[in-house]
Amino acid sequence: MVIFKDNFNMKKAEAIQYKSFELLEVTTTISNQLIRFLTIYRPPPSKKNKLRFTMFKDEFQNFAIEKSLCNGNLILIGDFNIHVENENDSQGKWLIELFDSHLEQHIREPTHDAKKPKPSRKTFKYRKTKNIDIVAFKRTTVEAEVSKKVEACASVNEKIFFLSNTISNVLEAHAPQKVKSIVIRPNCEWYTDGLRKAKQERRKSERRWKKSRLEIDRQLYVPIKNKVNDMIKSSKRKYFKDKLFEAKGNCKEYTS
Repeated sequence: MVIFKDNFNMKKAEAIQYKSFELLEVTTTISNQLIRFLTIYRPPPSKKNKLRFTMFKDEFQNFAIEKSLCNGNLILIGDFNIHVENENDSQGKWLIELFDSHLEQHIREPTHDAKKPKPSRKTFKYRKTKNIDIVAFKRTTVEAEVSKKVEACASVNEKIFFLSNTISNVLEAHAPQKVKSIVIRPNCEWYTDGLRKAKQERRKSERRWKKSRLEIDRQLYVPIKNKVNDMIKSSKRKYFKDKLFEAKGNCKEYTS
């Protein structure tokens, strides 16, 4: 996405598709000078996208050399997900050397904050009781001979302790206790109470449909899902529109 004033005649160029990075190219003419804006985004390599730095290195090096020879003034911006602020980072060194060879660097200070706070986590315990084999559970309970052993206990406290311990052991055998840790993510500023309630209703309708697999439940779910998606888009649009209006020409506020 490119944001510009109405008095600029911006034209989107047909960009070549690259495997290791995304490209958005727009051009404009100011005082009879052609200016090319190239916005680059390089997704971080992962097992899912199967991207490698060597792939980006080969593609982007040829791309940078080719664009540096084009007509007009070239302005290259974007997010490369490379830590050039780290002097010991080999990828950062390579990118700086490439820019120094073919382009002029206008950014003089780091744009990446390496000291990010650690996310808060919450740990909870649970059991998958819905997966218990009822027949096997009953058989284990019978084999435990609970009634006979309870009668053999001398006091009420011993009986309570025995019952509690026996039930815990049977439950642990058929539905072992598990521990899960999740990241507590703060809500975005555009996330409202209305959105939260709408998403709860959507999830409720979705569960009903997945459980029954009836066509009528699917027909009830789809409009709710579409409504929530429209609400999210509308809330985001309003939030960023208000942020741009509040910035009032302050470029730093646009990216804060």
